Amino acid sequence: MKMSQLVERITTFSKSISKEVLKQFSHEKTHKIAVHHLADAILTNKQTVKKTEEWLGLIFNEYRLTVGLIDFKLETKGTNNEKIIKLTAVENGNDLFCYEAYEPIQSEQDQHAVPQYVFDYLTKA
Repeated sequence: MKMSQLVERITTFSKSISKEVLKQFSHEKTHKIAVHHLADAILTNKQTVKKTEEWLGLIFNEYRLTVGLIDFKLETKGTNNEKIIKLTAVENGNDLFCYEAYEPIQSEQDQHAVPQYVFDYLTKA
């Protein structure tokens, strides 16, 4: 067997395994959580990475947290995170949801579904 054939077989095998794992996660139970509760959980999690920038005297914060297959990005304004500007949840490059404060039909009270394992991890005492 040639090396290129071996690499192709390994690649095909790993892709099929990945699809099966993703399929299992897609059938997992979900739990709804409000945007403001999710933001609080991201802010207080020890694994969250924070980046702060100042523009024209205003403080903007970006928080990133990965839980399992879900990548969260939280953007806030103010030294003490007085305003949630944007909160996104992405799974394998696909948006699960996106809250944007400037959208009049969205609210920090809106509930969004996250996988149960994510909810459990973020809300554990």
